Amino acid sequence: MPRDYTSKTFLDNAKKGACKRYNKPTDVVKRFWSYVEITGLFDCWLWKGSKNKQGYGSFGTGNGKLIRTHRFSYLINIGSIPNGLQVNHKCHNPSCVNPAHLYVGTQKENIADMFHADRQSCQIGEKGNNAKLTEKQVLEIIELLKTDIQQKELAKMFSVSKQTISMINTGSNWQHIPR
Repeated sequence: MPRDYTSKTFLDNAKKGACKRYNKPTDVVKRFWSYVEITGLFDCWLWKGSKNKQGYGSFGTGNGKLIRTHRFSYLINIGSIPNGLQVNHKCHNPSCVNPAHLYVGTQKENIADMFHADRQSCQIGEKGNNAKLTEKQVLEIIELLKTDIQQKELAKMFSVSKQTISMINTGSNWQHIPR
């Protein structure tokens, strides 16, 4: 049965440092929650300890290694993280550790979510400083690549190199555009 992360009981247990695995406070879990500002059930619970430049918190579990705080929150509240997957934020807030805001997914899903939420870096796509094409043009190129038009001809039509067309064709350039 899935755990309810929207109940008052869960909120109270989190404030006390309860851990899903033991349903009682443990020293490391208690220490973790002491760095978290817990507000309402549906709000972001913000990490108040050390953070990197991107805003992700890190936490020492006592074994000499650091772990990202959202991953630790997921581990103690939800469970293990399957191989090949990562812990992503529904709320797009890197310092949030509210388990109701966390889910496991692939890097590709996280990047797609980033573009859907318009959180991408200015260096990606047509917003990049060196961009010569618009997303509309790239979509047009992708469609034209399905025809008999050669890449060399497309490069001439769009005033870019054949290599640019080839990289669009293979998906190594403009990766955020669905193929």
